[in-house]
Amino acid sequence: MEMKLVEQVSADTEGVAQRLRDGMAGGVPAFPLASFREDGGLGLESYRAHPTAQVAAAPGALFPACGTGEFSALHVPGYAVSLLDAGPDLAGATRRAA
Repeated sequence: MEMKLVEQVSADTEGVAQRLRDGMAGGVPAFPLASFREDGGLGLESYRAHPTAQVAAAPGALFPACGTGEFSALHVPGYAVSLLDAGPDLAGATRRAA
């Protein structure tokens, strides 16, 4: 499943790049902070709430699990799981031009 996610992202690189350019031109980027438990694992419950709140503020772009060192702190499967876990809450929550 994780490889399939990587293949899907890789297949639409130009589309993703254009959406990022458009979003960044339209507002401030948001970098939700990942919550870590005492044992070093990702605190998914608190992590899920933070990007959802940021989407409500209509940022230009949202960069989950990549702005404050989370990417280097999580191994690749953990990184993919964090994105997939936040996905249902963020699905369809795109910024709309007024």
